[in-house]
This record gives sequence, C-alpha cells and structure tokens, in this order.
Amino acid sequence: MKLTDLQEVARIASSYFHHCVIGGGAPRDAFLGGPIKDIDLFVDTRGLDVQTYEELAYQFTKKLHGHAQPSDTASIEGPGTMHIDAAGIPQIELLPIERCAFTDVYDYDFGLSQILMTAKGTLRTEAFDSDVRANTITYMGDESWDAKGRERSAKRLLRIRKKYPSFFPVNCEVLGVGE
Repeated sequence: MKLTDLQEVARIASSYFHHCVIGGGAPRDAFLGGPIKDIDLFVDTRGLDVQTYEELAYQFTKKLHGHAQPSDTASIEGPGTMHIDAAGIPQIELLPIERCAFTDVYDYDFGLSQILMTAKGTLRTEAFDSDVRANTITYMGDESWDAKGRERSAKRLLRIRKKYPSFFPVNCEVLGVGE
C-alpha cells in the first residue's frame, strides 16, 4: 500500500467525518516503504453523538464495500472503536477521539511516528523529518509520562526497531529498553 492509497481512504473517510486523519504506523510505513498491518483512522467526534458516529461509520464502511464490527478494545475516548474489513485494504481501526486529530500528532511518542495522512496529503512534523534524515527513533516523552504510557511506548519501540533495524533509538533510556 502506498501513500496515495492511504490518501484515498482518508478522502473517502472525510466525506463522512469532517475531522479525521490516518495516523499511527500506516503513514510512516507507507512513507518508508514498509509493510502495513492496519490503518488507524482517528475521528474527532466532538459535536457528534454516539448514534450519529455509528451511523456515519456504517455509511463509510458501506462505501468501502466492507464490514464493520465493534472492537473488544476500549476506545481511547468517545464512542467505541470499530474494526472495518474491506477487500484490498488492511483492517481499518476507526478510533474516536475528542480532540483535534490534526494537532494530536505532536503528542505522538516517537518523532518517527509523527506523520499523518489527510484527504489532502501528508502532514509531517519536523521531528519526523529529522528522524528520517538521521535514521533515528526519537522518544518525545520523559519521566513525567505515566508508567503505562512508557510501557506502551517501550513495546512500540520494539516493534518499530524490528521493522526498521537500521534506525537507532534516541532519548529512549527512560523506557528501559536496550539501545
């Protein structure tokens, strides 16, 4: 799957959800040419009630000729997360959030993850571009982040390192994962 394929998914999604982005590993992996296991589609649900969100989710799924089902995993916030399966597309995780989906990228835990796909194209932070240029995976958090957050980041770092072994971790000592 290429960046243009992700952009098409984001374009279709934006017909239903005005404030949505594809974040997580999919845009990073498409940018770097790696395999994509799933697509995290973040939807800003402020102003949407649960019924409207679910209705729009099913309309979006229908447009993809897919099938949606509620996730067993709790949502980050807002209405429930949904899994969407559609032919030719990695599984889409529809993730409701109650904050700006566009500026949320600056809170992602690694510079190498700070890339989004929108209906109009990619949004990359300077931290992402810097990590790509330097072949690094820079942890953006510090000791003030809670233990559960650091644990999730440590697991994510291991997955990223496995996928991109030539990228060197930076500022990751606090995660307790060997450099």
